[in-house]
Amino acid sequence: MSVGIKNCIEILGPIFDDVDFAISEQCVQYLNCTVYSNFTTAPRAGTVAKPVFEVEYVNYTYSGKWSEQGVALDPSKFRISNVDFPGLTNEKLRRKLCNLDEPGATVENPYLKINTILKTLDLDGFIMFCDGRAERSRTKDVENQRGGGGNEDRLARRDRGVYRRGWAREQMWRRMGGRPFEP
Repeated sequence: MSVGIKNCIEILGPIFDDVDFAISEQCVQYLNCTVYSNFTTAPRAGTVAKPVFEVEYVNYTYSGKWSEQGVALDPSKFRISNVDFPGLTNEKLRRKLCNLDEPGATVENPYLKINTILKTLDLDGFIMFCDGRAERSRTKDVENQRGGGGNEDRLARRDRGVYRRGWAREQMWRRMGGRPFEP
């Protein structure tokens, strides 16, 4: 079992030896991505660098088609935006959120070696990778489990391809490396 830390930049240094990875949300927005360099580069002799998984949130529209596996067939038809960077859209925004606008940074060699994905705050199954690929995984309908929405709404959402899953399944999905989870 691996142990990680999420969004606790204040204690990253002292707990380096006790955790296996770190998760950051919106480090580009909050201008604190460099804090994670202690993880992605070994801080002292005899230690090994550890992965940092970073999530940035966007709004998106997509006018293309999805494959049966949930892969966007024409990524050029995506439009993404973020309220914190109103002047940036699409390719420029993706490069900004993935830290690809830093000198020498590429998809294969990301800035500070941070692994970034783009998602929506709704956790609706949408994921965009820094190379521009996008996927949509089926998500569990948690609204109906809480008594909201009713069976007719649930079936209508399912027919439109709208699925939601709980946090436990989202964590499982992340542990699987971002591949869609089929129950």
